[in-house]
Amino acid sequence: MSDFMPAPPAPDAVRPPVTEDPAPQTRTALTPLGAIAASLVILVVALAFFAFMASSRRKPPTKPFVESRTGVEVVEVGPRKITPRVDGYGRARPTRRVTISAEVGGRVATIHRELEDGNLLPQGATVVAIDSADATATQAQAQAQLESAQAEVQRLLTTGKWLGERLKLADDTLRLELADLQRARDLKARGIDSERGLDQAQRAVVGARDAKLTLLQSEGLLAPQLAAARAKAIEARSRLDRSTRDLERCRIVLPFAGLVAKVQIEAHQQISPGQVLFELWEVERLEIPVSLSLSDAFLLSEELSSAPAMGRVEVRYELPGVSRHWPGRLLRFEPLQGETQTLRAVVEVESRQGLVPEAFCHVTLEGLAQDMALALPVSAIQEGGRVYLAVPDAKDVVRLQIKTVRTGRRSGAWVEVLAGLEAGAQVIVSPLERAIEGLPLVTQVKTEGVSK
Repeated sequence: MSDFMPAPPAPDAVRPPVTEDPAPQTRTALTPLGAIAASLVILVVALAFFAFMASSRRKPPTKPFVESRTGVEVVEVGPRKITPRVDGYGRARPTRRVTISAEVGGRVATIHRELEDGNLLPQGATVVAIDSADATATQAQAQAQLESAQAEVQRLLTTGKWLGERLKLADDTLRLELADLQRARDLKARGIDSERGLDQAQRAVVGARDAKLTLLQSEGLLAPQLAAARAKAIEARSRLDRSTRDLERCRIVLPFAGLVAKVQIEAHQQISPGQVLFELWEVERLEIPVSLSLSDAFLLSEELSSAPAMGRVEVRYELPGVSRHWPGRLLRFEPLQGETQTLRAVVEVESRQGLVPEAFCHVTLEGLAQDMALALPVSAIQEGGRVYLAVPDAKDVVRLQIKTVRTGRRSGAWVEVLAGLEAGAQVIVSPLERAIEGLPLVTQVKTEGVSK
């Protein structure tokens, strides 16, 4: 490669050729005064154009001012017949729940084939049989002892009967011997008989008296012997009765129809007296204890010591896709719990179709209807006993008015008004975002939960 580099072209060689105008251009320069005058003309023309456009545009129509009104629901205050209603919850339970235990010990011989948790068994069914060989032997022994004691009593009674007869004979003998003694004395006094005849008559009287005393002694000993024999007979009878009951207790029979639960026994098992075998629940009628506050209980009745007269009692059992209900009746109020100040109303369900023990139910209790001179929904009362009224003004515009009322007894969703309102007043029951005195309103009358 050669170190020789060509020289750059001369500056005159790359310049474009200059072409001269055939004739020079002429420019007219404005003076400052002329520029200002032109600007003023343009401004005047623009202002005139905008003024023309503004005058030719239509003005929007004007509307009179109308006050916005808030829609509310109202209830008219007046006399009402109120039915007290209380809702609660409780778990269904059997009216009777009995623990069945063994009264005698022994080996389980047989078990009812349906003695399993959840089965319903009839009254009188023999569900468990205990081996009764020992009980049978004990009963036979007690029977033999009773018969022996009764035979002894009978022997002593017969002995007493014959002793009585022998005592009669002894009396007759003694009387005859005494008569012979008297004759011997008479003969001896007249010198007819000897001293020996008198002695023989006296010895005969002594013998007759001794025989009578022996019989009387036997008769006296017979009474305690007879009492002891009779006591042994009573004891033997008691032993026989107990052995008979033990023999009967070898068969466990259901005292009432019910549902079997918590079975704890197997065939051939050795059991002891007092051992728990199973539970029996009477489920023909079920109870539901419903926890109530003291105020709710007094709402249903002022007398809590007995079941009051009630209106409708309904039991409901609800699950997704399942809803059932049954009529019921209030049985009683259980004692007040001092710590919580609550008590339980026990409701009985008369029909158990579809209702099982331990089911969690919703219970509605309605008392007897009550008359209120002025009734107001409890939901209408605000904090501090205030109520919102819908009152028309002089121009028939309904406006909000706030008053304070004094209330009395409460019955369910209604409360009695004692002072502060008059019959016919319209009280707002729907919520208000702004409770401002004089707020214009549009009202709807609401009765029994339905707006109209």
